[in-house]
Amino acid sequence: MQLWLSDEELAEVAGRAREARMAVGAFAAECLLAALREAPPPGSLVPHDVLVALNRAVEQVRRIGNNYNQAVTKLHVTGQRTDDLLPYGREMARTFRRLEELAESVSAHIHGARR
Repeated sequence: MQLWLSDEELAEVAGRAREARMAVGAFAAECLLAALREAPPPGSLVPHDVLVALNRAVEQVRRIGNNYNQAVTKLHVTGQRTDDLLPYGREMARTFRRLEELAESVSAHIHGARR
């Protein structure tokens, strides 16, 4: 199959392919199939930078949760609260708020892409 595009059209397709982290031909094929299936084009559901931020936040929650669990275990064993317990709790709350903001951003992007 061959497609003929103007220089402007090719630049637009190439730019979108780059954003989706795909080869131009693969991106064009996926777009064609998406149009036939009435589905969103590749890379349109969640931008790469949003996924990176979400993955960072998830990893941060894991680390904070691990530290918080260690502080709580120490509290149970010794009966004394460590100085770390409250800061870890505050950091967990801050990170959960950030995750909620990211989830709202992803949801808004997905719903916007489906319109």
